[in-house]
Amino acid sequence: METRRYEARRRPRRCPACGSPRVAEVLYGYPFWSRRLERDLDAGRVVLGGCAMPEDPERWQCQACGARIHAVRAGG
Repeated sequence: METRRYEARRRPRRCPACGSPRVAEVLYGYPFWSRRLERDLDAGRVVLGGCAMPEDPERWQCQACGARIHAVRAGG
């Protein structure tokens, strides 16, 4: 099964796959836990992407359908 690659120059207002406005930023690494981070996670503004940065990381994720969106590469 082929997975479609979505790209955007900035955080999309709506998911390119399902149209949901619930698009969160993906945060990689070991985040400093704070009340603000906890609120952002609870509100769906941020999702944790894991401790290791992938070679081709996604920048945003749809909270409704799970689609991952890459930032447009420089020159692209």
